[in-house]
Amino acid sequence: MDKRMYSSSSSQASRVQVPSQGSLQQMDDNPMLLYPVLKKIFESSIFNRADLKNFRLVCKEWSNVSLDRWRKEATLNLTDHPPPSPDDDNIESSSEGSRTKALTLSEFLDMVDTPGDRFQLLGTNNFRKFNIKFRQDLYLSGTDKRIFWEKLGPLMTHLNISNSKISSLQDLAGILFKDIPNIQCLTYVNDFPFGRDGDELPYPFGNYETRMQGFTSTWNELLRPMNGQILTKLTKLDINLKLKCFPLSWVYFFGRVPNIKELTLRSVSTDFYEVSDAGESTNDLLSLVQSLVTVRETLGPSYFSQLKGLHLLNFVDRGVFPPSILAPLHDLPLGITFLSFDMTLLHSVIAFREMLRLYSDTLEKLYIFQVHHCDRPRVYIPPQPTHEVKLPNFKEYYLSDPIFHVLDYLKNLSNLRTLELDYCICLRNCISDDCSRGDLQNLVLPQIEELLLSKELCRGVIVKKLGWMMPNLKKLRVGLGSDGFAMLCETWKDLESLEIEPNEVTESAILGSAGGRKYSVPNITDLKELTSFTMGHSEPGTTQGQLSNDSIVYGILACEKLKHVSIAAPPKASKEVKEMLTSKFPQTNWVNIIP
Repeated sequence: MDKRMYSSSSSQASRVQVPSQGSLQQMDDNPMLLYPVLKKIFESSIFNRADLKNFRLVCKEWSNVSLDRWRKEATLNLTDHPPPSPDDDNIESSSEGSRTKALTLSEFLDMVDTPGDRFQLLGTNNFRKFNIKFRQDLYLSGTDKRIFWEKLGPLMTHLNISNSKISSLQDLAGILFKDIPNIQCLTYVNDFPFGRDGDELPYPFGNYETRMQGFTSTWNELLRPMNGQILTKLTKLDINLKLKCFPLSWVYFFGRVPNIKELTLRSVSTDFYEVSDAGESTNDLLSLVQSLVTVRETLGPSYFSQLKGLHLLNFVDRGVFPPSILAPLHDLPLGITFLSFDMTLLHSVIAFREMLRLYSDTLEKLYIFQVHHCDRPRVYIPPQPTHEVKLPNFKEYYLSDPIFHVLDYLKNLSNLRTLELDYCICLRNCISDDCSRGDLQNLVLPQIEELLLSKELCRGVIVKKLGWMMPNLKKLRVGLGSDGFAMLCETWKDLESLEIEPNEVTESAILGSAGGRKYSVPNITDLKELTSFTMGHSEPGTTQGQLSNDSIVYGILACEKLKHVSIAAPPKASKEVKEMLTSKFPQTNWVNIIP
C-alpha cells in the first residue's frame, strides 16, 4: 500500500509572489519553497522575514537531499474542477456534487510552463505518480489536457484514472498507447459514463449497448497492435469496472500489454448474457479471460509469460467465484505465485479446489476475501476437498473469514510460514469452539513463524491456545491486555518481533510485577530473542499502554537484543528517561515516541 501525499491549493500558481530583495533575494531559486504544499502552509500562516530566512535555509537542505526521492514516491492529485470555495475547505470526497482536494490542472500547467522549469517538474525531479479525475473530459485536443499529456505523459510511471469523463474512446486509446509510453503501473476505475448518447463507436471500440464489440474475445486483424502502441514497461494493471463495462475491446487492450506481472480485476460482472441467436452465452469475466487466451495464441507465447499475480475481487451480480473461468485459465498456462479472490457461497468450494490445483506447483501466497455486500452465510470450506491438493511452495495465507475449521489442512503445507487472519477470533470464539473438536485437539502447526491477527484484544486463554497450536512463532501481531501479555511472555520466549495493536498492557504487566516485586511473573525480559517491539494505540482516555520510568528502564532497556522500538501511546516517563530510550533507539530505527 503506497503512502500518498495529497497536494492542494486554492489559488492559481501564477499568483505566487515571492519577495526578491534583501534577505529573501534568492528565495525563488528554491523549488521546494514554491511547491504547492509549502505554498499552502505559507499562505495560511503569519511569519516575519527572519522566520522566512530560516525556513529558506531548511528548505534548501530539504530540496538538496530529498526532493527527487520525495517526488518519486509522492502521488500528485490533479483535477479539472475549480478550486473549492472556503466553505467547502474540508470536503475531500469525490462523490457527486462535491469537489476533491487536489491541485487543479491549470495551476499545475502554470507551474510546468514557468521559464527554465523553475519548479523542476519536467527534469530529474519530476513527479512519477499521478491520480487524475477529469470530469469535463479526459482528453481534449488543443486544450490544457493536450499539453498535459504531451509534456507529462512520457514522464509518468504510475497513473490512476478515476471518475473521468470519456467522450472519445479513440482519445482514450491514444492516451494509453501513445502518451504514456513509460508507464509501469496503471489503475483504471470506470465510474463515469463514457461516450455520447447515440454514438456509433467503430470497432474495436464498444459501449454497454453494443456489448459484443466491447467484450469480444475473438481475433480480428483490426485488433493487431501497430508499432509504438505496445506498453513494454507496464507490469502492474488494476481495472475496476464499476459500470460493468470496459470502453475498449479486451483483445485490443491486452494485445498491447504483454509484460504484465500483476493483474487485478475488480467489480467485473459474472452474470451471463446471450451473445448469439443460437443461445450462446458468456459473462464479462469469462470474456476477459478468453481474451487473454486469444491474444497469446495469436501474438505468441511471450504474452503474459511474466504474469505471477492474479487478483479477482468484488464480483458483481452473483457475488461468487465463477467456475466458468477455470477452463480458459487451464488453456492459459500461468506460473501464478500470488493469487487472491472473493469467495462466499457454499458452491464456491469446488472452484476453490480447482483454482488451487491449477497453480499448485507455483503458488506461494493466497489471499481469500469475503464479498462485503453479501448477507449470505460466510464461506464454509470442508477440509476434505482441499486435502487433495498439494502446495509444495505455499508460504503465505490470508483469510478474511472465520474458517478456523479448516486449520487442520494447514498441517499439510510444510512450507507455510505466514498466516494472517483478518477477523475477530475472540468475539466469535472460533478458536475456543473449534479446538474442542476431536480433529483439532491435537493440531500443531510447527512450521508457521509469522502470525498476524485482526485488531482485537486477545485474552490469555486465547494466547495460550495459539501458543500450543503454533509454538515456533518468530513474528506476531496481536491485541493484548495485561493477562494476554503475561501469557505471551510465558509461551513464546523465542519471539523476535512483537506488535501489540490494540494495546492495553499496563506497567505491571511489562515488568511482571506481583506483590510489589518486579520480574515475579512472566514479563518482557523473558523474551530473550526480541529485536523489534511495537506498542500500538490504546483506548482513548485510558492510561493503559503508557510507559513510565520503570517500564522503560527495567523493561524495554533491559531487553538485550532489542533494536527497533515504536510507541504510539505518550509516555509518562521523565525527560531524562525518554532521552535514554531515544539514544539507544535513534529516530533512524523508526522510534515513534510522542512527547
